[in-house]
Amino acid sequence: MRFLLLIGIWICMSSPLYARVFYVHPEGFGDGSSWEDASPDLADILLEAEAGDEVWVAEGTYYPTDFEDRHASFVLKEGVKLYGGFAGTETSLTQRRWQYHHTFLSGEISSDAPTDNVYSVVYINGYSSATVLDGFIIYGGAANGNEESTLRERAGGGLFIEAIPNKVVSPVIANCSFINNIGRTGAAVYAASAGSRVAPIFVNCVFKRNSADLDGGALYFDGTGGESVPVFEDCLFEDNIADYGGAICALAGSGKCTVELRHCTFFKNTAFLWGGGIYTPKPAGQGNKANMKLGDCIFEGNYPSDVNRGSAMLDDEEAEYDSAH
Repeated sequence: MRFLLLIGIWICMSSPLYARVFYVHPEGFGDGSSWEDASPDLADILLEAEAGDEVWVAEGTYYPTDFEDRHASFVLKEGVKLYGGFAGTETSLTQRRWQYHHTFLSGEISSDAPTDNVYSVVYINGYSSATVLDGFIIYGGAANGNEESTLRERAGGGLFIEAIPNKVVSPVIANCSFINNIGRTGAAVYAASAGSRVAPIFVNCVFKRNSADLDGGALYFDGTGGESVPVFEDCLFEDNIADYGGAICALAGSGKCTVELRHCTFFKNTAFLWGGGIYTPKPAGQGNKANMKLGDCIFEGNYPSDVNRGSAMLDDEEAEYDSAH
């Protein structure tokens, strides 16, 4: 609770004095200036919002585009706070009940088959902790591009966090569920440092039934060229699947990577090779191994292991990972 309180205080302190609130409702017809004049188009409202603004989204299902454009995403810019879980009558944020008013962000823009879903449902292009994603169920992202595809076409089906050079990239993702997203790497969430310090904060989030062809069934973090230091508080990882790292794959590479997990649960995640819950490869030859900070976490039913192969990573395991990549 103290952790949540500190985040709340920081967000309030970082908000400008004359911030606007935009209102979005699936049955709206207006410009988003009030619930009575709510806009039905969340993607357009996000383009209009600026740093310090809040976007309140009523229960329902939203799509990032009305066309068959797989590159479309809900784009969250620097300093914009995006909140889901409203009934559509609230006058203050404290009245929101996101647990009951389910708000879906869907990547299923065409048929039910994942082959034509958007590559990434949400794209965060903001860096400070004033950038907030809170109260959504994010599903149906399909970052299933081939080897020649761009990174955003094959990583982060649910959420792609963009590295911004020379910035500390620390958006807050709270009360969100990432369900049934696929990708080659980091099916639910992908973040690479790329010369910056990437430090997203995840609070009370669920990662369930996400599937990666390669690494990180739910999440993939890459510290190569910089530093990746994500923090998770009270999160659940369940039934995620990958070759390496059924739930999380964390790579330091030539940089640094430290994943901190507090009061998190890993349940029935599967890796076809190693690290049913978490995998932290160390590249053969030069390169660093990612660090894990686990505080009061629960591991149950993960296959074939909870973390890496066992209590320590073996040389042949590292060689096996390199040969697969």
